[in-house]
Amino acid sequence: MTHHEARPATLPVVSHAELNDPEVLRRLRGTSPVHHVSVGGWYDSWILTGYDHTMAVLGDNRLMNDADGAEQPGPTPIGELLSEEDLITLPGPQHARLRRLVVRQLTARRAEALRPRIQQQIDRLMAAMEPEGITDFVAAFALPLPAVVLCDLFDIPEAGRNIVFEYIPGLTTDVRSRPTPAAAGEYRRAAMSAMVEVLRVLVRHRREHPGDDLISAMIRTPGEQPTEAEVIAAVRLVLVAGHRAVTALIANGLHTLLHRRALWEQLVDDPGLLDTAVEELLRWVTPIALSVPRFTRCPIDVGGTVVPEGQQIQAAWGAANRDPARVCDPDAVQLNRVDNPHLSFGHGMHFCAGAALGRIEATMVLRTLIDRFPGITLAGDEPPAYRMGSVRELRALPVILRPT
Repeated sequence: MTHHEARPATLPVVSHAELNDPEVLRRLRGTSPVHHVSVGGWYDSWILTGYDHTMAVLGDNRLMNDADGAEQPGPTPIGELLSEEDLITLPGPQHARLRRLVVRQLTARRAEALRPRIQQQIDRLMAAMEPEGITDFVAAFALPLPAVVLCDLFDIPEAGRNIVFEYIPGLTTDVRSRPTPAAAGEYRRAAMSAMVEVLRVLVRHRREHPGDDLISAMIRTPGEQPTEAEVIAAVRLVLVAGHRAVTALIANGLHTLLHRRALWEQLVDDPGLLDTAVEELLRWVTPIALSVPRFTRCPIDVGGTVVPEGQQIQAAWGAANRDPARVCDPDAVQLNRVDNPHLSFGHGMHFCAGAALGRIEATMVLRTLIDRFPGITLAGDEPPAYRMGSVRELRALPVILRPT
């Protein structure tokens, strides 16, 4: 195969909505395993579309976190009030240090131990919804649940939770209601500052009075001795990354089941399918459109196309998750699918540290709905409306909670 570098004078613009559209992703995957595009007209990126190439490229150590290649140890900037995007794309050693704080402590065992508190929050939110009446499942349940579960994970006191909720899920709803981008930015910065102050007070208290929560565990991570700024940064990453994707999974997953009513009935009749059903919904929904940006240290060959040095590269998770070369009948929702190596939690150095917690939340929500409201139905036949960005989020999900 002849190698070539694709350098069009004008890059095709691909929106986030299109990167969440199975038809668009199928077309891209069918023509090349990598595409040089302008994402939404905002930035240029090379988008991976095939499963095998995604696995190979994202596992390649010739990729780095930042465009300038500043992956050598140096002064950490995280004492500044950085955005979540800046925290995610920190240079390699700094990102790895923050990630270690989370990964070593946010274990499957810790997530399992949180089950009683998750069930309490599920029960509380469901009790507030009126049976037989029309309920917006997004606003009443899917949006607040992940936020309160994360507050429980960090044992954030009630007095600080409203401030946290101003930031998440406020980022999803309130920012978009601001009249201008400047007003939205001002709201975001104010909410971020207020939340950071809550976390700063909490971290200082936990240093003196440790508990069984994740903040205390990160402070005590053997061999790390994290600074206050590092612990705050790690908490913020978990709060944001652990909220929007889980909200999308719960809401979009439930819509998938109720819209295809036979699937919901299948799950009600056989709750033993819950584990494989959640994995299939993760694959089908694919909450996050694109992977965290990485950058090439040197030219990298992707299926015959050479991505030059210093270029941004990302995976389109939905394209990989529906690649027929890896997934049998990828456009069908099969709740009993066993061979399901989806990439919805990512791959490589940015694999989601909260994967176990997200799976538990989704499984427990579906289990509770099956037990209490097996007759749940969609309210009306209006097509779903989504907030289109890096996460494909339902704006609303009107349902009727029926016990039978």
